[in-house]
Parts: sequence; C-alpha cells; structure tokens
Amino acid sequence: IPKGWSHHVKTLSKSYSVNCFFQKSESEVLYKLLQLNNVDIKVLKENNVYLMGGLILRLFMNLSLDTDLDFYFVDNKSFKNVDEYFENNFTFLYESPTSKNYQVGNLIVQLINNEKFMGSYDDIVSTFDFTLATGCFDFKNNKFLHSKSYFEDIKNKEIKLNTIISENRVGETLHRIKKYEQRGFTINDEDL
Repeated sequence: IPKGWSHHVKTLSKSYSVNCFFQKSESEVLYKLLQLNNVDIKVLKENNVYLMGGLILRLFMNLSLDTDLDFYFVDNKSFKNVDEYFENNFTFLYESPTSKNYQVGNLIVQLINNEKFMGSYDDIVSTFDFTLATGCFDFKNNKFLHSKSYFEDIKNKEIKLNTIISENRVGETLHRIKKYEQRGFTINDEDL
C-alpha cells in the first residue's frame, strides 16, 4: 500500500484519485494532533489506551477535530497510570462519576474511569448504543478498530443500534440521535 493512503480511502472508495497519495493517514493526523498538544504517545501505548468517541468519527468523516478526546482503559491500573501522567503534566478541570477531565493544550481530554467501560475493545463497545460510536484507535497495537458496518454506516449516513437500549438510557439515546441527525445522519423507524 503506498505511503499516504488512508484507511478511509481504502475502505470507502473503489476508485482512488491522485489526491489520496498526498493526504496524511488518519493515524498520522491523530498522532500529529497529540504531539502538537504535548501528549506523550508512549504513555498511551504502554498503558493499552483506546481513543474512542466523536473524534474518531470526525477523523473518518474529514471533519474538524474540535471535540474532546475520550480515552478508555483495559483496567483500573492503566487508568491510574495515565491519570497520574495527565495530573502531573496538564491542567485538571473536573471529575464526574465516570471520568476525569483535563485541559491538554487546545484539547479537552476525558479519562473514562468506570469499570463498566473498561476491558478489551469488544467489552467496551458492547455497551455502546450505536455502531457510529464503535470507532477506536488502539495505541498499543497502533491500529483502528470498529464494528463491521462502521464505514458503511458513515458512508450511508445511517444511525444503527449497536446494542439493545435499556429503559434508563432512552433519554440519553434520543439526545444522541439528535446530535447525529444534526450532522446529516438518519435512523430507521425500526431502530426507534
């Protein structure tokens, strides 16, 4: 694969334009964003950190990356190691029941500290509402992970359920649907 081809181009396009040879891959863009904000990527790799959430979706949609970064962890030990690094190097903003938040240069970083959202990639995304939320960058293995229909759903601008939504999450899920609809996504009546 020629240097500069991005996963997005390989996955979504059957005909490649010359321009794709000059684009940076999504991982190069991600690493550059972190480096510009003085994040030590080695710390993320050594602690098996996953970057998930809106930034990954925006990355593959070629949208502005002006959103927070949601870091997930394989276990509490890796969370504590990364939290200590951020605490010693960046500005603590606030803590919620599920995360600690830091100002990191121009970025807001959320360290997800909830055992429900710790474990392997599959463990974590099994709790996610929509397939659009399953995009992930695995720092340890230096690769993107995603659900089977992730890129098709982006291409078709479709919101598809990833799991059965419990009654106590209906309000939050409806709010998230509205956020996706504002970006031009639609949801099937069957999924509602």
